[in-house]
Amino acid sequence: MSNSVLIVDDDPKILELLELSFHLGGFTTHLAADGEKALVILEKERIDVVILDIALEGLDGYEVCRQIKSNPETNKIPVIFLTSRAQEADLLKGEEAGGDYYLSKPFLVDELLTITTVALNTMNN
Repeated sequence: MSNSVLIVDDDPKILELLELSFHLGGFTTHLAADGEKALVILEKERIDVVILDIALEGLDGYEVCRQIKSNPETNKIPVIFLTSRAQEADLLKGEEAGGDYYLSKPFLVDELLTITTVALNTMNN
């Protein structure tokens, strides 16, 4: 069974790029353009890792991460922040929200796939 990734970003081009990249990497993908939809998907689907933008309409990525990490059903799922917010304060806020990894845009797809693999291996050990 392939690993399942939830990609949450309000930029359709990023969603399209990551969906294709993760499919080619052997992942099953689920897409959400906002935080509320992401949380609904997490309730309904088996998700192994979340790729999460911070700047989202409605619930921002920090709040989505807090909700993921405070729910006993989802708190073990690795959350990788993928965002254009790269100031030290943003990194600290992501860590406080419970994020496991933080990657700044612009990014290399191969680097994101590597971090995702590391996150999954860490979770499974």
